[in-house]
Amino acid sequence: MGDRALVDTNILVYLIDKTDEKRHRKAKEWFKSIKGQENLFVSAQNLREFSSIALKKSSLHVNEINKILRLFADAFDLISDNFEDIIKANNKIEKTRKNFWDALIAATMQRHFISVILTENTKDFKKIKGIKAINPLEQHSQRTH
Repeated sequence: MGDRALVDTNILVYLIDKTDEKRHRKAKEWFKSIKGQENLFVSAQNLREFSSIALKKSSLHVNEINKILRLFADAFDLISDNFEDIIKANNKIEKTRKNFWDALIAATMQRHFISVILTENTKDFKKIKGIKAINPLEQHSQRTH
Protein backbone atom coordinates (compact mmCIF):
# COMPACT_ATOMS: atom_id res chain seq x y z
CA MET A 1 0.00 0.00 0.00
CA GLY A 2 1.56 3.28 -1.09
CA ASP A 3 -0.81 5.74 0.58
CA ARG A 4 -0.61 6.53 4.26
CA ALA A 5 -3.55 4.73 5.91
CA LEU A 6 -5.14 4.72 9.34
CA VAL A 7 -6.59 1.52 10.78
CA ASP A 8 -10.02 2.18 12.30
CA THR A 9 -11.17 0.77 15.62
CA ASN A 10 -13.61 -1.76 14.16
CA ILE A 11 -10.79 -3.57 12.35
CA LEU A 12 -8.77 -3.71 15.58
CA VAL A 13 -11.77 -5.08 17.49
CA TYR A 14 -12.36 -7.86 14.95
CA LEU A 15 -8.84 -9.10 15.71
CA ILE A 16 -10.03 -10.12 19.19
CA ASP A 17 -13.81 -10.47 18.77
CA LYS A 18 -14.62 -14.08 17.97
CA THR A 19 -18.41 -13.64 18.07
CA ASP A 20 -18.39 -13.01 14.31
CA GLU A 21 -16.13 -15.84 13.23
CA LYS A 22 -15.94 -14.75 9.56
CA ARG A 23 -14.88 -11.17 10.35
CA HIS A 24 -12.47 -12.36 13.01
CA ARG A 25 -10.79 -14.74 10.55
CA LYS A 26 -10.60 -12.08 7.83
CA ALA A 27 -9.15 -9.54 10.27
CA LYS A 28 -6.50 -12.01 11.42
CA GLU A 29 -5.60 -12.85 7.79
CA TRP A 30 -5.39 -9.15 6.96
CA PHE A 31 -3.23 -8.42 10.02
CA LYS A 32 -0.79 -11.18 9.06
CA SER A 33 -0.65 -9.84 5.49
CA ILE A 34 0.41 -6.32 6.54
CA LYS A 35 3.36 -7.40 8.68
CA GLY A 36 6.32 -5.13 7.97
CA GLN A 37 4.33 -2.64 5.89
CA GLU A 38 5.03 1.04 6.42
CA ASN A 39 2.61 3.95 6.21
CA LEU A 40 0.04 2.29 8.48
CA PHE A 41 -1.18 4.33 11.43
CA VAL A 42 -3.48 4.10 14.41
CA SER A 43 -4.67 7.04 16.44
CA ALA A 44 -4.70 7.35 20.20
CA GLN A 45 -8.49 7.68 19.80
CA ASN A 46 -8.60 4.24 18.12
CA LEU A 47 -6.66 2.72 21.00
CA ARG A 48 -8.93 4.37 23.57
CA GLU A 49 -12.02 3.07 21.75
CA PHE A 50 -10.48 -0.40 21.42
CA SER A 51 -9.68 -0.48 25.15
CA SER A 52 -13.19 0.59 26.08
CA ILE A 53 -14.78 -2.08 23.90
CA ALA A 54 -12.35 -4.81 24.95
CA LEU A 55 -12.83 -4.06 28.64
CA LYS A 56 -16.65 -4.04 28.32
CA LYS A 57 -17.35 -6.78 25.81
CA SER A 58 -14.49 -9.27 25.83
CA SER A 59 -13.54 -11.84 28.40
CA LEU A 60 -9.89 -10.82 28.11
CA HIS A 61 -8.00 -9.90 31.25
CA VAL A 62 -6.66 -6.35 31.38
CA ASN A 63 -3.08 -7.64 31.08
CA GLU A 64 -4.00 -9.37 27.80
CA ILE A 65 -5.69 -6.19 26.51
CA ASN A 66 -2.56 -4.20 27.34
CA LYS A 67 -0.43 -6.80 25.57
CA ILE A 68 -2.61 -6.41 22.45
CA LEU A 69 -2.31 -2.62 22.67
CA ARG A 70 1.48 -2.99 22.70
CA LEU A 71 1.22 -5.24 19.65
CA PHE A 72 -0.73 -2.50 17.86
CA ALA A 73 1.87 0.08 18.95
CA ASP A 74 4.57 -2.08 17.36
CA ALA A 75 2.59 -2.76 14.18
CA PHE A 76 1.40 0.80 13.49
CA ASP A 77 2.70 4.34 13.87
CA LEU A 78 0.75 6.22 16.54
CA ILE A 79 -0.84 9.62 15.92
CA SER A 80 -2.81 11.79 18.34
CA ASP A 81 -5.46 14.43 18.03
CA ASN A 82 -5.00 17.98 19.32
CA PHE A 83 -7.12 21.01 20.10
CA GLU A 84 -7.21 22.21 16.47
CA ASP A 85 -8.43 18.79 15.36
CA ILE A 86 -11.39 19.15 17.75
CA ILE A 87 -12.26 22.54 16.25
CA LYS A 88 -12.00 21.11 12.71
CA ALA A 89 -14.14 18.13 13.71
CA ASN A 90 -16.85 20.48 14.98
CA ASN A 91 -16.75 22.36 11.67
CA LYS A 92 -16.95 19.09 9.69
CA ILE A 93 -20.02 18.05 11.65
CA GLU A 94 -21.76 21.29 10.81
CA LYS A 95 -21.15 20.66 7.08
CA THR A 96 -21.59 16.89 6.85
CA ARG A 97 -23.79 15.98 9.84
CA LYS A 98 -21.40 13.16 10.62
CA ASN A 99 -20.56 11.61 13.96
CA PHE A 100 -18.16 13.70 16.07
CA TRP A 101 -15.73 10.81 16.64
CA ASP A 102 -15.53 10.06 12.90
CA ALA A 103 -15.00 13.76 12.18
CA LEU A 104 -12.24 13.88 14.81
CA ILE A 105 -10.51 10.88 13.25
CA ALA A 106 -10.74 12.56 9.83
CA ALA A 107 -9.35 15.87 11.11
CA THR A 108 -6.49 14.07 12.87
CA MET A 109 -5.72 12.06 9.75
CA GLN A 110 -5.68 15.15 7.56
CA ARG A 111 -3.28 16.97 9.88
CA HIS A 112 -0.95 13.96 9.62
CA PHE A 113 -1.35 13.79 5.80
CA ILE A 114 -3.15 10.45 5.92
CA SER A 115 -5.70 10.12 3.13
CA VAL A 116 -6.96 6.53 3.55
CA ILE A 117 -8.90 4.95 6.41
CA LEU A 118 -9.12 1.17 6.64
CA THR A 119 -12.57 0.57 8.09
CA GLU A 120 -15.59 -1.61 7.75
CA ASN A 121 -17.73 1.53 8.08
CA THR A 122 -16.81 3.02 4.71
CA LYS A 123 -20.13 4.89 4.45
CA ASP A 124 -19.24 6.93 7.54
CA PHE A 125 -16.37 8.60 5.67
CA LYS A 126 -17.83 8.99 2.14
CA LYS A 127 -18.74 12.68 2.49
CA ILE A 128 -15.51 13.71 4.17
CA LYS A 129 -13.39 15.52 1.61
CA GLY A 130 -9.87 14.18 1.20
CA ILE A 131 -10.54 10.83 2.92
CA LYS A 132 -10.84 7.56 1.02
CA ALA A 133 -12.42 4.70 2.98
CA ILE A 134 -11.44 1.12 2.17
CA ASN A 135 -12.72 -2.03 3.82
CA PRO A 136 -9.58 -4.18 4.17
CA LEU A 137 -11.67 -7.23 5.04
CA GLU A 138 -13.38 -7.06 1.64
CA GLN A 139 -10.14 -6.18 -0.12
CA HIS A 140 -8.33 -9.06 1.55
CA SER A 141 -11.05 -11.63 0.82
CA GLN A 142 -11.09 -10.61 -2.86
CA ARG A 143 -7.34 -11.20 -3.10
CA THR A 144 -7.49 -14.57 -1.36
CA HIS A 145 -10.39 -16.05 -3.38
